[in-house]
Amino acid sequence: MTQQQYEQVTGNNPSHSKGANKPVEQVSWNEAVEFCRKLSEQEGAEYRLPTEAEWEYACRGGTTTAYSFGDNASQLGEYAWYSENSDSTTHAVGQKLPNAWGLYDMHGNVWEWCRDWYADYGKERVLIDPTGPASGNTRVLRGGSFRFPPVIVRSAVRATTAQPDDRGNDHGFRLARTYDLSPETTVPTVVRPETRPSTPPKVSPAKPELVAAVKELMTPAQVELGGPVVRPFLALSFYLRRREIRAKTRPPPRRVAENGSGTTTVVPLMMISS
Repeated sequence: MTQQQYEQVTGNNPSHSKGANKPVEQVSWNEAVEFCRKLSEQEGAEYRLPTEAEWEYACRGGTTTAYSFGDNASQLGEYAWYSENSDSTTHAVGQKLPNAWGLYDMHGNVWEWCRDWYADYGKERVLIDPTGPASGNTRVLRGGSFRFPPVIVRSAVRATTAQPDDRGNDHGFRLARTYDLSPETTVPTVVRPETRPSTPPKVSPAKPELVAAVKELMTPAQVELGGPVVRPFLALSFYLRRREIRAKTRPPPRRVAENGSGTTTVVPLMMISS
């Protein structure tokens, strides 16, 4: 956490060695927790101090060596500000190489507060996301600082004597953010539109002159059958007429069909079966 970031949220900068991009220091555990509360309130997200296990997991970046880059302390100056290169002061963040996960200054520069109360490690060899004891007297600091030699800025080193209200010009912190990664359990409901049975269109009674015109197009045998033939013929003619008016097109073409007696009859094209 830089001094600029800290001041934007709290309105003050308690650091001894001033610099906008230097890590904030002279911050107690209680003040770091209060900063997390304020930032969470401002941004609508959960920010907090990392647990000690989370901090070490992030620091190691997938390694099991003394440092995140290996066991060779002669390379430490490429990754950290510590007693041999710091000139006894903090430095702007991000100037050294990051670890394999892209995290800067996990070694040296300032100690970083963790969420846990301090306690000796138990006998358990494998734990999943441990959060430390429920109570205690001191809080945990990790990472070492610009004041200390290589052996103290190793990934596994723990500072164990800091009270929650202690401050120091090499005491800082970094944040963790909690994300909800649980899968969604609700399945969206698809609302389908109500399907109503189709209602057949109402057909207005045919006018007498239309009936007469239709009968002229029918054969004598069709006329003798009467209503059963005339009615569908009327309906079809009326339907074709409505389409003609709506589309503003010419009437349907007619075709000449020859009956068995050698005479011809003009009928609408749609009345001829294929």
